[in-house]
Amino acid sequence: MSELVAAIFSNMAAFLKHLFLLTLSAASISVVFSCPNGFVRHDDSCYKVFPEKATWPEAEAYCKDFGLSLAKVESQREHDFLKGYVTSLKALYPGNVDFWLDGTNMLSGDWIWASTGQPITQFFWHQGEPNNLSPGERCLSMHADYSWDDEHCSYSEAFICEVDAGVNPGGLFG
Repeated sequence: MSELVAAIFSNMAAFLKHLFLLTLSAASISVVFSCPNGFVRHDDSCYKVFPEKATWPEAEAYCKDFGLSLAKVESQREHDFLKGYVTSLKALYPGNVDFWLDGTNMLSGDWIWASTGQPITQFFWHQGEPNNLSPGERCLSMHADYSWDDEHCSYSEAFICEVDAGVNPGGLFG
């Protein structure tokens, strides 16, 4: 009889161990794909529009301070998502509001994503842009019509920050 009880307890211990590991795995998966509070998820990234106006360097620094980056738009699908997201917030932004994105050509004249150093391979320029109208138009702005413009980095605009899904920088956003 004691052998039967030992076998039952052994099997039960193995079962509980597997149940614990499955529960732990399920908890890990739910964390990997979450966004911080106030952010909106699209594919593997989370985005948040910040209505505060800032220069491009200030916006970049603000995002970095919280473990974020200015938003990178690397496909038509991502561009369409941001159009929809910003459109859903239009009531909060009376008039025409432009938004800083992560692009710049400050270093070499070639457009790159500042946070990664990778070249921008797909563009959504407004007709006639980029025009580098005068020195200082080295930062990427998304107009209220969702087209892109090379803009003076010293202008104050709203901005969009991005973070990988599953990253909650310091728990600052909930």
